[in-house]
Amino acid sequence: MDEIIARAGQQGIEPPLSPEEQLLLQQQLLSLLARQTAHYTAGDSSSVPVETAERLLRSICFTLHIHPESDSGEYRTLLGQDMGVLLARGIEQLQQKLEDGQALWTALVTHLPPVTNIALRDTLGSIGTFWGRYDIRFLAQEIPCDIDYQLARPVPETLQGVDYVNRYLQHLAIESDFLCRFRKEALVPLLRAYCPDYNGLLINLYEPAAANAVGLALLGESPEMLDIAPEVRGELEELFAHQTKQEIRETLAAGARQLADMLAIQSPMAREYLRGCAEDLAPRIATARDHGGLSGIFLSARK
Repeated sequence: MDEIIARAGQQGIEPPLSPEEQLLLQQQLLSLLARQTAHYTAGDSSSVPVETAERLLRSICFTLHIHPESDSGEYRTLLGQDMGVLLARGIEQLQQKLEDGQALWTALVTHLPPVTNIALRDTLGSIGTFWGRYDIRFLAQEIPCDIDYQLARPVPETLQGVDYVNRYLQHLAIESDFLCRFRKEALVPLLRAYCPDYNGLLINLYEPAAANAVGLALLGESPEMLDIAPEVRGELEELFAHQTKQEIRETLAAGARQLADMLAIQSPMAREYLRGCAEDLAPRIATARDHGGLSGIFLSARK
């Protein structure tokens, strides 16, 4: 157990803490880990396998907001404080996050877009079990559910536990709300053009809809049907023909803003998400325009 604490000290409790401060904080964490271990084993044992002790320690650090990549100087405020009180306060904060996340999940599953796929349904179903399986006291950094559906903008891998799940749900809510703004009759032909088995394969449903909608907005066209006919795509190819990659990115960002206004998207987070996804198209457009055109990016949804 001493070795585990020492390793935590090497990773996340380094100067600008002095050696004496580092030792004191390690001792505080060691004492808290011993206490958590006793609670975890219901008082049956003060020792657990090294792997279990490491998981318990990572949970403590997560709950206390101790991150290896952070400047250790910010942990000076923890010195000399009652770690048990701080841990209890952190658990209360996690409980609130858990309740907020479950409310967001409930809103999502009761207002799904008119199109979905197996991965999305299975992921939402698995997250539905997370709220009851999440070990907020001892293994708060872990994610006891399966998340397979791919987002257009992935969640940072640095996030853990309920923080990761809640951020994932926030991103998914933005994508779902966007798709809900279109009729099934518009979405299905587009998704079939994007991936014939869009229901069964691991694809993102938001990306092709956002790309076509941004392209239409750039030309002042209604995005309602999400269809970019060959002649319309030709206009986009002319628009991007002589632009640098940075200019393409700026043009796409402007298109995303226009589209957000057209669809009355008010949320700053949703507008920023759309802008980021639009800008992500810039490298693909810069490459594709010189190698066969933009038919693989801006799709013709109808024959």
